[in-house]
Amino acid sequence: MYPGFVPTEDNDPNSRILDHRLLPYAGSDFNVSCNRWNKLAYGKISPWLDLDSEDETTRKDAETILKKQIEWASYLSIKACVLPTPKGNCCANYARFPFGMSDDDYSPGSNDLVDSWKTWNSFRLLCDYHNQLMVVLDIMRVLPPENSQKRWYGEPVTAAILDSDMFLTKTRGNTLYLPKRHQKLIADFFDHDIRIIISGLQVRNEAQFTTEGSKPHPLLPYRDQVSNIYKQMVPPSEQERLEFGMRDFLQLPLRPLRNYTQAKSYDTWEKDKVKYINYEIAICKALRDRVSNEKASEIATVLVVVGAGRGPLVRSSVQAAKRAGRKLKVYAVEKNPQAAIALD
Repeated sequence: MYPGFVPTEDNDPNSRILDHRLLPYAGSDFNVSCNRWNKLAYGKISPWLDLDSEDETTRKDAETILKKQIEWASYLSIKACVLPTPKGNCCANYARFPFGMSDDDYSPGSNDLVDSWKTWNSFRLLCDYHNQLMVVLDIMRVLPPENSQKRWYGEPVTAAILDSDMFLTKTRGNTLYLPKRHQKLIADFFDHDIRIIISGLQVRNEAQFTTEGSKPHPLLPYRDQVSNIYKQMVPPSEQERLEFGMRDFLQLPLRPLRNYTQAKSYDTWEKDKVKYINYEIAICKALRDRVSNEKASEIATVLVVVGAGRGPLVRSSVQAAKRAGRKLKVYAVEKNPQAAIALD
């Protein structure tokens, strides 16, 4: 959008600024296809906006511009917009705008600066923990202590901005690299599915990026360095890949006594190998504890599996009996007739 668009100056007949009422306040959306707007673009709201300014004119201008920019992003079907960080502790007026909260929620307060996590916490509280409100972190040259970094992993962080100034240049080869702490931080971000946005206009020795008449994007070497960090990470196990989509989410409770469970639910549960391995270990120890080695061939333990599903606990129990060298008689109880077919 046109960065110089200011509503109050636009309406001022004495303003020296061009009459923006006759000009578009944003570039044409034809520059990028609709599919790319939706899949590849993020909107960035003007960083100078201060919706909680003590100056009424500044505040009203910020409100108008924020509304226009969000409407423009919505028109382009952009998935998300990066909002500027609140200017201080008081952000009630700012918080009511992105999600259409009422004027009753606004109350002035102190504007003393606080740390970024407290600012975020205050802002989301005022937004009533809206599920579309997420965090974009700005990676600084001097990183906070590791404990301060870790508290963000419990928040809905969707991306982190890495400025090109964070990169250093090796004396030999003139190649780029990141400090060790930044590399570890980015690896942790990748592990938590946090995207990295490379920003910054300063590019060192741009001539070295030109080969045989072609001129790659100047930020390409920076992207390659971040990509190398990702490639050096230990690949996740099959179990970790399975759990990735369900990490940090509260699952809706199932009611198996009222409703029949679907096959896809059983399939998800049965992929939790750790649970069934521990069941097998526990049953094996219980069998050895109940029956001594001398009577192992004489006594058969009776085990009732209530809620057997498609039989993973039954199979774990049978395997545990074999490992323990004990006799076992298993009864499987399952109310779902469809799942019981798999028990035959």
